[in-house]
Amino acid sequence: MNARSTQVGALRALGVLCAAPAFAQGGDTCAAAVALPGLGSYPFDTTSATTSGFNGGGGCAPTASAMHRDLFWTFIAPADGNYEFDTFGSSFDTLLTVHRGAACGATCIDHNDNFMFLQSRVRVVGAHAGDAYLVQVGGYLTEYGAGSLQVSSFADACAAMYSLDYLEGGDDCASALPIGPGTYAGLQVSETDPDFYSIEVASGATVTIDARATYVGGDLTLYLWDPLVACDRYTSPVPSYLAVSANNLYTGTFDERVRFTNSTPAQRTLIVHLRMESMDGCAGYDLLVDGALGALTAAPLGASYCAGVANSTGLAGQVFALGSERVIDDRVTLLANQLPRASFGYFLTSRLQGLAVQPGGSQGNLCLAGAVGRFVGPLQIQSSGEAGTIRLVLELGLLPQPSGTAAAQAGEVWNFQLWHRDSAGGSATSNFTSGLALTLQ
Repeated sequence: MNARSTQVGALRALGVLCAAPAFAQGGDTCAAAVALPGLGSYPFDTTSATTSGFNGGGGCAPTASAMHRDLFWTFIAPADGNYEFDTFGSSFDTLLTVHRGAACGATCIDHNDNFMFLQSRVRVVGAHAGDAYLVQVGGYLTEYGAGSLQVSSFADACAAMYSLDYLEGGDDCASALPIGPGTYAGLQVSETDPDFYSIEVASGATVTIDARATYVGGDLTLYLWDPLVACDRYTSPVPSYLAVSANNLYTGTFDERVRFTNSTPAQRTLIVHLRMESMDGCAGYDLLVDGALGALTAAPLGASYCAGVANSTGLAGQVFALGSERVIDDRVTLLANQLPRASFGYFLTSRLQGLAVQPGGSQGNLCLAGAVGRFVGPLQIQSSGEAGTIRLVLELGLLPQPSGTAAAQAGEVWNFQLWHRDSAGGSATSNFTSGLALTLQ
């Protein structure tokens, strides 16, 4: 009997001894999800459940779709805050997925296997009162049996760090932020907000990635992936990362390092992934990239002007730019942070600066004048997500203007700002970030 089977047997025995007095079976399909009345513990049994195959799409779909004999519940957030879903105390090896939305139209937020022993946990940060979530629980491979689903609220110990990170990495492999060689200081990662970056590595080149910890509240790990192979398969059926850091690489520190040589005859795009492995929460770090291609600068570009007005987070939204100021490189990424979570917004641009106080009833100020273009094309209107950030990769030859597009020229100054939705006193409103002036070369 292997170790995993032994743990399953022990969990089943524990489930018999500690069985909960009330029973709350979930629905057998996403369309038949059972409503949870609120926070609490809900016993269930998957013995007679079927395998739905539902995965909610998104980045966690490949692993979520492997769930065996699964059940579904609907949870409505009773108040603004953070919520935790877990299967602790279940008698079998569980898998847990939480989707945003209701019934079969919900989209996967996160999926977990073996957070603690053979039990699962998923956390949702920044939920709003009335938000709907579809909760899905099943077994690993052929596992099934009696279990317990717990729903609770928690305080986000890492909340104070979110506004400190000017460079918000992507939330999954598909949204990884392109970076080049250099040092990226003052970054943060948490259990609910991993960081993904993409780098280019020439044939025969060796790339070294260092994550130098500035604050540690758990077990930070650094992975390097080939997105053509996998980007999130850590253990089963086999590990698929190109490299993974070892803890405490530097004596007496929590710093992490991976080194990889591209032995293929072609240039490769690789994914740098930082995540928390433990339940403790978050870490601050400086990221050092050596050996990658790119004319990007690690420091933010441009000059900030026209400070924003505080939004519903209590902070004013900010805009940064990363990449290269050279028009010929055509590599500028705009990043807005300190935004209300799950709020929609889009960037604006103009050659002229200005100041219009609370235009159209907005809570903030428009810091642009003259011909103001809006980035409202396909995939340009975005949600700030759980981290309260929005980013956009610019095409310098196609900057929007009221009458079409304009091609940026060396020597020009282009100004940028983000408009976003917000709420004040329970009423819908909008706000603006600070402005950013970018002098192109």
